[in-house]
Formats: sequence, C-alpha cells, structure tokens
Amino acid sequence: GDGDKGEEDVMINDASSVDTSGSVACAVHEFDFATTDDDNDDGDTTGGPKRTVKIRELPIAHADDPFGSDPVDDTTGLGVWAASLVTARWVASRDVRERHLDNRAGGAVVVELGSGCGVPGLAAAVHSEARRVILTDLNPATLKNLEYNVELNREGTARDDDGGATGGRGGGGGAPPPPAFF
Repeated sequence: GDGDKGEEDVMINDASSVDTSGSVACAVHEFDFATTDDDNDDGDTTGGPKRTVKIRELPIAHADDPFGSDPVDDTTGLGVWAASLVTARWVASRDVRERHLDNRAGGAVVVELGSGCGVPGLAAAVHSEARRVILTDLNPATLKNLEYNVELNREGTARDDDGGATGGRGGGGGAPPPPAFF
C-alpha cells in the first residue's frame, strides 16, 4: 500500500531470535501493536521510542493431550494464540488506553486470568499507564515462561517498585504468587 499501517497489521519480528541452546526449542517474537491512531497529534511517529512486546513461545507439551487430566497439567499456555494477539492489539489501541487505562484515578489495575505467554497483559504494561498488571496461570512451566516474558519486557515499561506486573498461580491453594515483576 501507501506505507500506512492498517488496523489489521501486526508487525512480527522473530527471524533472528530462535533459541535452540536449551533442551527445548523456543522462539522469541517481537510484536508491534501500535496502530495508525497511535501517531502523535501532528502525525509524527518518531517522537518517542518504539514500544514493542517481546514474547518467548515454547512448544506445547503433550501435543496429543495438551489439556491433561487436571487443570494444572494444561500446557496450552506455552504457545501464542491468535486471540491473544487480537486482544493485545485492542488493549494497546489509543481508544482503550485513553478510555479505560490511562485516565483512572490512581492508575488502572489490569488482571489477565489464564495469561499463558502473557501477550495482552504485557501489551497493557508496555503501552499503557496502568498502575499494576497482574498475570495469572496454573501450569508451573507456563508460569516460569510468563516470568521470563515479564523480564523480557521490563525495560519497555516505566514501572517502579510499587507497581507493575505480578504473576501468580490462580485457582486458590498451591504455591504463593511470585513477587511483583515490574
């Protein structure tokens, strides 16, 4: 087209970020959820640093039965799902940020239940002024990957020690949630 990024475009850059050094192959994706409505009022998009969301995706374990017999055995959160990309794009949009996240007294608190890789929640942390973002899941491997993804994106946020993203195991009981990430 004419060089303008349409609403349906999501830039994905993962060509040089495939990690096979560990026992499990993974890919780190970098998503640009910015839309043309995110331009500055004068139409200039060069005024600030580019904010992208980095996500490590791991192979879904037990592909023949990824849900397992118990909810904690569900490994579907290790993969990036199309719905998470659509939701992240919506969360990062100027309209949602201005109407729901950035103008709340004391700052918005965002909770993502069943975060998996954390794409929408991390998009809220990177693109909005939310005071706190809480990411949850059940599977221990998914939580470990979620913590990794939070660390990948820590640099892209302006959080201090009093706010930011927290990850934890939902469903009551079990291990206590890890400390705040941002």
